[in-house]
Amino acid sequence: MKRALEALRDAPGLVFDLRGNEGGGEPPARYAASRFLTGKTLEGYYDYRDGQFNGKEAVWIKPGRKWKHNRPVALLTNHRNLSTSQSFVATMKQLSHVTVIGDTTAGVTGVPRTDELPCGARFIYSTGTYYLPDGTIPEWTGISPDIVVHQTVEDPKEGRDTVLEYAIKHMEKRMSP
Repeated sequence: MKRALEALRDAPGLVFDLRGNEGGGEPPARYAASRFLTGKTLEGYYDYRDGQFNGKEAVWIKPGRKWKHNRPVALLTNHRNLSTSQSFVATMKQLSHVTVIGDTTAGVTGVPRTDELPCGARFIYSTGTYYLPDGTIPEWTGISPDIVVHQTVEDPKEGRDTVLEYAIKHMEKRMSP
């Protein structure tokens, strides 16, 4: 991620395709978001539980120190964005130079943890609740894009990516003088 962002840091605009990203570690997502921030930005709130809920904790992301990309960005989303990718979308959606395009995210967060039983079986369970910066919980409802563009079942069969095509046209308009 670091190398890719570094290579594109002077691009006049970016199409950031997050579709199908099912999440992952918070540090890489926060690093990526930091490269687009112009000031300290609220990612959201987490309420972790360790037998009981402990109260909401705000998570702030500071802008990257070396460089920032504050030119137009189209962030593509769909119903397969879950977990950390949703908190990334929530952070990026707050920025005036970012337009979220595509479909609503999955609405699955839960701050998952995986453990192993003595018999070797593994299980995943929720360790907390994630709240959007406005205090709402995206569980079940997801995060809506700024611009809804649906990909039909026929589009890929015909070699079309309707969401990407729309994003490119959108970026061309935003970047034209």
